[in-house]
Amino acid sequence: GTLVTDTTGSYIVVPILHGGLYAVAPTGAAAVPDGITISTKTFTPNGDGANDFVVFRVPATNEAKIDFFSRDGERVRAIRAAASGGSAELVWNGRDDAGEFVEPGWYLWRLQSGSIKKAGGIVVVR
Repeated sequence: GTLVTDTTGSYIVVPILHGGLYAVAPTGAAAVPDGITISTKTFTPNGDGANDFVVFRVPATNEAKIDFFSRDGERVRAIRAAASGGSAELVWNGRDDAGEFVEPGWYLWRLQSGSIKKAGGIVVVR
């Protein structure tokens, strides 16, 4: 991807399909209602030690879970985490349930923790 900075912030521009289509995603942490925080909206799980993971922190008293889906609706990864101290931390390393890196592109996430149910999107860049 290419990092672009303008007056509204920094963005990653990533080719997602042949024929000139691109995904544009803001970089940096994101806050989602209900006390959920996400470490980044775009990450690069390529093993270089920089921005290799995305971390979701959510208020929780028991287990929290998050599922990631490809653009065509296929679930690629399911992550579960036990609560500790009133919250849970769910970490995705850009790999699918079989341990393989997912393809670069946009992924939908669906998170649940108790009565909290949220969904959003994240961009994986290489």
